[in-house]
Amino acid sequence: MPSNGLKSVTLATSSAEMKLFWSILAFAVAVAAQTTWPISSTNYTDAIQWDHYSLIVKGERLVVWSGEFHYWRLPVPHLWRDILEKMKAHGFNTFSIYGHWGYHSAAEGALDFENTAHNPRPILELAEELGMYVIWRPGPYVNAESHSGGHAQWVTTGAYGSLRNNDTRFVDAYTPYMDTYEKLLEPYQVQNGGNLILVQIENEFSSQRIGDCKTCPPNLVNIDYMEKLEAQARKNGIYVPLTHNNPNTYVKGWSTDYDPRGAVDISGVDTYPYCWSCVLSECGGRYPYTVAYYYDYFLETAKNQPAYLPEFQGGSYNPWGGPQGGCISEQNSEFVNIMYRHNIGERITIINIYVFFGGTNWGNIGYPLSGTSYDYAAAISESRDIGEKFWEGKALGLFIDVARDLAQTERVYAGIELTSSPNVNCSLMENPETLSRFYVLRHSTSNATTEDNFTVSMTTSEGDLTVPQYGAATLWGLAAKILVSDFPFGKFSLLYSTAEILTASIVDNEPTLVLWVPNGEQAEFVVKGYKAKNKKEVLQTCDGCSINFYATKAGVMIINFHQEAGISVVQFDGFKVVMVDRGVAWKTWVPKLNKDPLAGLDKNLIVHGPRLVRKAVISKNELQLSGDTSDETELLVHAPKNIKTLTWNGKKISKFSTSKAGILTATLVGPKLTEKDVLSQLNSGSWKYKDSLPEVFPEYDDSKWVVANKTTSPNPTKPAYLPVLYADDYGFFHGYVLYRGRFPATNGTTGVYMNLQFGTAGGYSAWLNGKFVGSWTGSMASTGNSTWTFPAGAVKADKENVLVILMDHNGKDQFAAALNYRGIYDISLKGSQPATFTKWTIQGNAGGTDNIDPVRGPYNEGGITAERAGWHMNGFDSSKWAETKSMTVPNATVTFFRKEVKFSIPEGYDVPVQIRIGSPAGQKLRVQLWVNGYQYGKYMPQVGNQIDFPVPPGVLNYNGKNTFAVSVWNVQDNSPVSVEYEWSVIGIYESSFSSRFDSDEVRPAYNKKRLEYL
Repeated sequence: MPSNGLKSVTLATSSAEMKLFWSILAFAVAVAAQTTWPISSTNYTDAIQWDHYSLIVKGERLVVWSGEFHYWRLPVPHLWRDILEKMKAHGFNTFSIYGHWGYHSAAEGALDFENTAHNPRPILELAEELGMYVIWRPGPYVNAESHSGGHAQWVTTGAYGSLRNNDTRFVDAYTPYMDTYEKLLEPYQVQNGGNLILVQIENEFSSQRIGDCKTCPPNLVNIDYMEKLEAQARKNGIYVPLTHNNPNTYVKGWSTDYDPRGAVDISGVDTYPYCWSCVLSECGGRYPYTVAYYYDYFLETAKNQPAYLPEFQGGSYNPWGGPQGGCISEQNSEFVNIMYRHNIGERITIINIYVFFGGTNWGNIGYPLSGTSYDYAAAISESRDIGEKFWEGKALGLFIDVARDLAQTERVYAGIELTSSPNVNCSLMENPETLSRFYVLRHSTSNATTEDNFTVSMTTSEGDLTVPQYGAATLWGLAAKILVSDFPFGKFSLLYSTAEILTASIVDNEPTLVLWVPNGEQAEFVVKGYKAKNKKEVLQTCDGCSINFYATKAGVMIINFHQEAGISVVQFDGFKVVMVDRGVAWKTWVPKLNKDPLAGLDKNLIVHGPRLVRKAVISKNELQLSGDTSDETELLVHAPKNIKTLTWNGKKISKFSTSKAGILTATLVGPKLTEKDVLSQLNSGSWKYKDSLPEVFPEYDDSKWVVANKTTSPNPTKPAYLPVLYADDYGFFHGYVLYRGRFPATNGTTGVYMNLQFGTAGGYSAWLNGKFVGSWTGSMASTGNSTWTFPAGAVKADKENVLVILMDHNGKDQFAAALNYRGIYDISLKGSQPATFTKWTIQGNAGGTDNIDPVRGPYNEGGITAERAGWHMNGFDSSKWAETKSMTVPNATVTFFRKEVKFSIPEGYDVPVQIRIGSPAGQKLRVQLWVNGYQYGKYMPQVGNQIDFPVPPGVLNYNGKNTFAVSVWNVQDNSPVSVEYEWSVIGIYESSFSSRFDSDEVRPAYNKKRLEYL
């Protein structure tokens, strides 16, 4: 019998079996405790070290809890603060960033790390201000479902070799980019006073050995490439650990523990157990909520390093043809609850959620795979909105923040023997120094939806116990839990709890511990050393909640409670325990009172109620809080007793009270702005319109176009037709590309055969002498070949003929397929005596790789007249255009629609909005959406299902004039198409982050120099 009078363990098994089980478990614990793991560093700095357990930053261990976002998918620097504030509020102590070589380098020899969103330095400065560590992944390859995987467009022609190897041509190409990026990052490293802790080399690069097996011969080319990248980083002053991410658990390279040749300091593995795509067939079919296992992988490949998941599934991208709205319903709060807790049970101590905010594939930067949206079913949506998935993840993030002993654990058991139900699996983690223990519980079949009641056999400092002592713990539906024993909080220790720990703080030298369970469940806890005779007082109890106190013979107090919706508070002698349900846990926030990512409990301020709390400052007797509300909200704060003044978003709250439990209580008034106020402005006005395809007519002057006369191509796929008609070879790498081919007067030419490659979901149309010939309207295919008969009367027997082809270059593929050409592979005229083409000209985006709009960058525009001429930009004069109230295109051409709208919202509101596009069923068209010069959507109902297109503040001017534009390409056989266009409101939030800010610099206006490209 344990000396404290608590119940001893009882299991439904024989005493001999039980004795053997506990002896084996005790042996495993003893072996783990006796193992000494070496501590490593980069030999350049000891500010960051690591071992088998975790990363050690400035001498302090931490579980790196991180989320990914991509600044180049959010081209408004003012919004980066909003995203990072939300990530901090979520409980992350770190965030991860991808670079993008193509975004920063429009042409060889050109690098832009200065113009607005091309300058990432503000992100690094925000990290220091907000108190977050940073992982940076600059490239040169990043994948990210982006155009050519992030490679510069100009490097994909074939002239620089096969890419991602030690070919001198490729090395010389990426070296300036990596040099510039790494020198930019260098001063922000931890040892230099910044918050940058890890830098990744390359991305998902496998084949350290030919065949990817332990005994396979080394891949010397790949090893040399990795060593070059590592040496370059060190030369540029990158002294923090270098990392890499293997693409899956079948790949085991680049770890010094596995094979030191070309290895990085810390090697990790990416994992998407659901499927990286919303279309499950792309993964061969997956079963939602089915966990994957990593513990043995890291013991084999990286036992002397922290177990690292550089990309763990935060959602899935939605490819062309994927479901409207993505797959958030499958990768929801339940997915987060099960999968993320399971990773803790796999002893992972560096976890990066990919992605946490995806953003938008605006301006062609990511069209090949994932279309316009990169919402990714992420916890922060494409519109920057948050919801249940965010709040559920936060409940775990707040726990990780206070569970510092998690950073040094061994897994001493995994199986079903520690619970009384075979339906409940337990992974037991133990800190060998403090002996704190973490019991990660889930259904034995992780996607089970049963209700399982059980007890847990826990090892504690007071003996082996069966908990709860009274009643049972519950796993109901899709759920997992992390329970603890010997968990320190302040000067106290939680002996055990069958409720999850949400957070803890120390206010006025008194610890507050917050526990949570779902509505309707019961739980139990014991605080070590607390005796029944000490002070206890129920200060607050929610409706339907009950709290029972049981004193053992030894005077130990067991607290067993039943939780319903709300908050209960029990005051003990020297500490306070708060019990909440899931709803309250979701709306509980713990802003830090200083900038230290690892600030202690005395820097935690616990706040319940608002939709979001971004920041807390205590200045003398004033508490200053900032955040978001969507309606009238009760604000509850576990605040210091000396607080006399309270402000919310800079406004003084005149009425607030403090309860007996020491909880400061006030009411926050919700937004007064309405949807009608917003939409009456955005949906106002008529459209101006103009044809945007004069190039199809034979008299069009294309004398300033590029003459396509090359007879050889560096591309590994040699064209079947000469001259070369690959758009890449003439400097046009994305968007709409126009070809004009001439052939002489003829009576014997009756049609044309053409074979084009344009990228997934691309397409093309053709006209002869201004008459429509036909279209490849689009599909999931990346190539298309057609044979068409020319319309009657289209062929001229008395003068030169002009064939015009408009191709939608829908982006470059990834990996080695980035070299796949885009353009015309083969073309020939048909007939009894077919003519041959005498001349070809080609035109894409204005300036090609010259990047005439450095703010918006190299991907934003294609080659139709409207784009080259700047009709999509604010400041262009369309006053003489014809006017219409509807967008209809009667025949096969491209029509450009445009209107100017004044829009204003008051200060202090964040109002995410979106454009919804539609068209009658069965119509085939290719639509581009423009807001103030930014291409912010692409609608193709014959291929994809996206109809909602969020547009961020900054791109949309929330206090002034806006230019909305739509290009409608009718790809049908001369039958009309029409487009329905309407703005809608995603949310209206009273917020410390206002959508109304000065952002003129991100919206440069029309420049008459564009006339040169017509």
